[in-house]
Amino acid sequence: MEKIVTSKAAKTHPIRQTASLFVSAGLVISTIVCFAVLFQTVTTRQVSFFGYRLFYVKTGSMEPAIPTGSILVVQKRKTDITIGDIITFHSPEGVILGLPNTHRVIGQVQQEGTNWYQTQGDANPGPDPYLVSPENVIGKVVLVMGQTGFLGLLIGFLGTRLGFLLLVLAPLLLVTLVFLRDLMQTYQLELARTAASKIGTDQANPCRLSEPGERKR
Repeated sequence: MEKIVTSKAAKTHPIRQTASLFVSAGLVISTIVCFAVLFQTVTTRQVSFFGYRLFYVKTGSMEPAIPTGSILVVQKRKTDITIGDIITFHSPEGVILGLPNTHRVIGQVQQEGTNWYQTQGDANPGPDPYLVSPENVIGKVVLVMGQTGFLGLLIGFLGTRLGFLLLVLAPLLLVTLVFLRDLMQTYQLELARTAASKIGTDQANPCRLSEPGERKR
């Protein structure tokens, strides 16, 4: 009886296959998310996920409802805003012209056929000296995470160029390199399995030679 030798390289444990599949899928998803963040930041200078954005509160104009150092979850919307809602908008004037600001809606005024919003910070003595147009509205605050400490500082740092470079581009590069390495290892493993399988087949089916006059068995 001939003994068939099978190479260990031809055998693959099911758990390892499943783990490798999950790792590869995770790397692909992470790469897609990083590229999406990169694309949004470059094209719009805004980062959003599924219609929501995060903001870090640096001042106390909305205390005590929104303490300094809080993180805001803002749902992107231009309309369907009522009096009493807290909205985040691009400031139309002042020292923070064009920058995000978060105040409460205290009134609505019809202008140019649309609702413009009168806003005021809860801690401020009077309303803002301007009306907020729908075009300047970023969205409505749907969640306040107060006094977030390090997490808030991290999100604030992410909004800077250096923070974006260190926290987005660097991980993107790392994930891409790891994905390429895993892809090459998988390719080399498949080549080894194919070669081992071929060797095993040749050993299981040896070529038999017969001398002249020998009877065939």
